[in-house]
Amino acid sequence: MVRSRWWLALAGAGVLVASAAFLESFNVVAHGVHTPAVAIPGDLGVGTPSTKAALIAREHARLLQARFHRTPKENPKTVRAAIPATPAPKRTAGIIDMQQGPFAPMVFQSRNFWMGPLSGQTWVLVYAGQLQSPTPQGALYVEREGRAANGQFTFTPMGYFRAPGGSSAALKVVAWHGVMVSLDTTSGQALQFDVATDTYVP
Repeated sequence: MVRSRWWLALAGAGVLVASAAFLESFNVVAHGVHTPAVAIPGDLGVGTPSTKAALIAREHARLLQARFHRTPKENPKTVRAAIPATPAPKRTAGIIDMQQGPFAPMVFQSRNFWMGPLSGQTWVLVYAGQLQSPTPQGALYVEREGRAANGQFTFTPMGYFRAPGGSSAALKVVAWHGVMVSLDTTSGQALQFDVATDTYVP
């Protein structure tokens, strides 16, 4: 009878150890809460049933932790190759046959414009046409285009430049060489404009 009670006590202690170890591992894994160790009466050391139960409980806790912290597998359908950045298209100088510009038609009417590099990242846009106010007169509208530190374009208006002689004939860009822009008028007059100094050249 005494012997049976001794084995019953050991079995009960083993159940308590297993339950405490399981609750401890669940709290740490699922909630991040650590509970203090509980002293179990009758834990007689290595080789006893209570120690074996504790080892089983620890192994169960390890498996439970591995289950909660499982590394997700990559889905090959969702893995995409890195798309290389597309470089900005290279700009080229030239004459553009377009009548719109950064001005009101009642102020200035453009026949065409030229765009080309000046220095560094600065480009020049020369709109050739005719000023409408106060009286019609051949003229250019010039602005400079730059690049800010954040990469955005900036535009600096240089103003309107009336053709020498006061002719009312509208101007038109016909050619360019370096910083010199060649102009023609509706009356057949040829002019040169220096975009570096914003002046007409005889």
